[in-house]
Amino acid sequence: GVMDGYVRTFADMGSYVISGGNFTTVRKADTSANVARSNIVSFDKSTGNIRSFNPAPNGEVFKILPSGDGQTIFVAGGFSTVNGQSVRSIVKLDAVTGARISTFNPGAFDGRIHDLFLRNAVASGNGGDQVELVRIALDSGQRGFDCIARLGAHAQRVLVRSQLDRTLDPELA
Repeated sequence: GVMDGYVRTFADMGSYVISGGNFTTVRKADTSANVARSNIVSFDKSTGNIRSFNPAPNGEVFKILPSGDGQTIFVAGGFSTVNGQSVRSIVKLDAVTGARISTFNPGAFDGRIHDLFLRNAVASGNGGDQVELVRIALDSGQRGFDCIARLGAHAQRVLVRSQLDRTLDPELA
């Protein structure tokens, strides 16, 4: 369990679970040995053993979303580094090793990302995939959401502003 802080999100990866939130220390339930993990941890579902996965984002994790290929996850939150590398608010990781998938690089976001939705996930034979992610931005009074459309290795970020009821802002329609 988490020894300090809290968990906000879970991703079920079959035989293991990845949890994210705001914490620095975790522990398997039947032991007194603490394990350092910053804001994200992976553990075996049947044994509770903490896995070696340790990407260490330097800020809170709000959402962990499996990418649909069974091997990678999207992680979103309020961080600026993962694995010591500069990434802002969203990153794609190998779900086993925690290594950053560098082909997913949508650029820096202003503020924290609170939620992600996966649409049209299609794994292709050449290692590319088609993914559309949506970020609903509620930080600092922002209205709107960002779309990250990715086809193969090309990521494109588009800002779409909406009303508070999520209808398209008439200024941009």
